[in-house]
Amino acid sequence: MAGIDIALQELSSLLWCERQVLDRLEFKLIAEQLVLRSGQVRWLSRASDEVAAVLDEIRSAELSRAVAFAALARELGVADLPPLRELIDRLNDPWPDIFRAHRRALAAQTAELGRLAEETRSLLALDSNLVAAALEDLDASMALDLDQQPAELALHLVAHQVATRGAMAVSVEVLQPSLAEFLA
Repeated sequence: MAGIDIALQELSSLLWCERQVLDRLEFKLIAEQLVLRSGQVRWLSRASDEVAAVLDEIRSAELSRAVAFAALARELGVADLPPLRELIDRLNDPWPDIFRAHRRALAAQTAELGRLAEETRSLLALDSNLVAAALEDLDASMALDLDQQPAELALHLVAHQVATRGAMAVSVEVLQPSLAEFLA
C-alpha cells in the first residue's frame, strides 16, 4: 500500500506542475495575441519563442506524467494504461476526489488553450494576409517609382511576414494529444 500511496502522491504532484505549465502557456498565448493586436510586430518572434519554450516544458511535463502514470498502473496491477477517468474508479479515498479535481482543471485548461490557439491562428492568418497584400502593393509601387517606397519598409514587411509564419507554426503545436488521451 505504501508504494501505491507514493505513486499517487508523485502523479498528483506532477499534475499540479503540468497545470502550472499549462497556465503559463495560456499567459504566453494571450501575450502573443496582445502583441499581434498592438501592431508591435517586432516583438512577435520573441512572443512566439516564449510560447515555443513553454511548449518544450509541456513536453517534458507530459513525459514525467506518463512515466509516473505507468508506475502507478503497475502498482495497481493494471496491464494496459487506462485513461485517468478509469483509473480513478480503482482508487481509495481521498484520491478519487483529488484526481477528479485534477481531471476537471486539466480539461478546462485544455479547452481554453484550444480556444486561444484557434484565436491566435485566426489573428495570424489575418495579419499574414495583410502583410502579403502590402508586399504586393509595395512591389507594384516600387516598379513605378523606386524612390516612392523606401527599402526599409520592404524589409520591415518581409520580417513581419517571417515572424508571422513562425508564430503560426508555433500556435499549431499548442494542443498535445497525449493529454487529451490521458483525460479521456
